[in-house]
Amino acid sequence: MSNRRKAIALCPCADCGMFTVMAGRPPEWYMVRDDVWAAAGMPVYAVRTGTLTEILCTGCLEARLGRELTAAGFTSSEDGDPARTRMTPRLADRVARPPARPLTTRRKVLTASDS
Repeated sequence: MSNRRKAIALCPCADCGMFTVMAGRPPEWYMVRDDVWAAAGMPVYAVRTGTLTEILCTGCLEARLGRELTAAGFTSSEDGDPARTRMTPRLADRVARPPARPLTTRRKVLTASDS
């Protein structure tokens, strides 16, 4: 196998270099909605043309977004696909995670004893 084919087969993360697909290990292979991918600063065209030069592991995508992924961010191809039964525990958690509720701010009422 040529070096080029090996690189594509292992699909290294563009940020950290972790192999997202490796023999003997569950893959970290996923598809998110275009708006999520674009929010991370990734080129949407690469996904549509099928080039595998722009891949991020789940952790690096979340770092770029500044938040953890939820099920709402993934494309519908993640649901019910028999090939998706093998994935990293981190990715499985995110695919199953319900959308986050908006954070509410609690204000503390200061009393005389607090000052």
